[in-house]
Amino acid sequence: MEQNTSVCKNCKLPVLNEFYFCPNCGKMLRVKPIKVSILLQVGVYLLSFFLPPFGLYPAIKYIRQTDPRTKIIGWVAVALTIISIGLSIYIVINFMQHVAQVFDQLGRGQFTGF
Repeated sequence: MEQNTSVCKNCKLPVLNEFYFCPNCGKMLRVKPIKVSILLQVGVYLLSFFLPPFGLYPAIKYIRQTDPRTKIIGWVAVALTIISIGLSIYIVINFMQHVAQVFDQLGRGQFTGF
């Protein structure tokens, strides 16, 4: 049974095609695909929504993969990050408007309570 081999570009020794790293010099031969499980997918989505800036790192990592399913996971994570940031901005703006209104009423002596 014949195995497919190639040559490491760094040390010029023969390596099997399924290797991700050269066993001799440790040079990366090809990019290892990211495993996609439901639990990992949900984790990326939760990270993207609840901690928006931190969700961009795995999202970009997923988008750079060649598998279309993995790319979709990355784009959904980016969309959730954008939605979360937009929602956070909306909540902060409304809160600040309410605080400004309360301070305005306090300044005029018309504050009636929350």
